[in-house]
Amino acid sequence: MQCSMHIQNENERERELLEEEERKKREQPEELPKAKQKTKQALHEQLKEQEKLETVQLTEGLKDSRKNLQGVKVARVMSTTGNDRLNDAAKQLVMIKQQKEKILDKLCKQETAKDSEVR
Repeated sequence: MQCSMHIQNENERERELLEEEERKKREQPEELPKAKQKTKQALHEQLKEQEKLETVQLTEGLKDSRKNLQGVKVARVMSTTGNDRLNDAAKQLVMIKQQKEKILDKLCKQETAKDSEVR
């Protein structure tokens, strides 16, 4: 008799704990997932923008290279200007890639945090 009462009490405690857990889940604000989603979207947009900048910079660098190859005589005279532009383009490309890596790191950290919260 005492054994069955003890089992009933244990079952009742487990049920109460489950109910409490579900109540807490329902009461959790939905703002947190929405805010994380907005952050994730913003990071994706920043990543796309960095990729566009990267493409533009590579294209400009290639154009500059082609122009330099086509006009060897002109390139000799204006080599410092062309090289400066190429150097600037290369520097900007490095900066864009670094920014892109930072954004990807943020995305990875956010995904990791999201995965650990889900578990």
